[in-house]
Amino acid sequence: LARLWRRMGICHLLLDGVPDRARESWCNAGRAWLDCVTQAREPDRAAARSFAVFDALLARDEATALAISRGLPAAPTAGSDLDDACFVLFACACFDPQREASRPALIEQWEEGLGEGDDPRIEVCAGLLERDAARFHDGMALWVNALVADIETRVKEGSLDPEAAATEANVSVEGLLMLDFAERAGIALTEDYPMLPSIARLSRRTPLPDADAWTRIDSYRQFS
Repeated sequence: LARLWRRMGICHLLLDGVPDRARESWCNAGRAWLDCVTQAREPDRAAARSFAVFDALLARDEATALAISRGLPAAPTAGSDLDDACFVLFACACFDPQREASRPALIEQWEEGLGEGDDPRIEVCAGLLERDAARFHDGMALWVNALVADIETRVKEGSLDPEAAATEANVSVEGLLMLDFAERAGIALTEDYPMLPSIARLSRRTPLPDADAWTRIDSYRQFS
């Protein structure tokens, strides 16, 4: 359900051009995930799977994001999901005062877990931590280009879900949040990136939706 709300938000952004409606949907994504993660059967993998904390943070729903953060482990466990877990926990540490001091250790564990591999998200996060604009933007360019290349490959192979192709293949919520973090850190946003439309710079003037709004959803038919 959280994934559906994320995609609904992207639909509002791309088809309606209404960032405030997108914000409402992304807020609902975070709240739907919070309900799900409290019932998780695999708590050790919850960090890697908690993608909707990005939605809640982008919507500036700090209460939901904080509740998700406080329900996650203090540090990622070793395994195939280590990179995604480090990314989620780093995002949490950018706003959760109880996690803020863990950011350098997260990056170090992330780098060690990769071995000889490469993950440009590390450069993005390190740039944020150090308030290094050049490192941040270099990492963003590498990361977004890698996302685009992966999407193109999956489209050619026919392995990309049609709903994802129409939504998440066009807008990266995680990438938008990194730009939001950069702006808060005083890093000038002088670059334009694919999948990160400028219209998504949310006004945040409208109030957040009702607490149970995430339970009320029909389908994509409203966009047809």
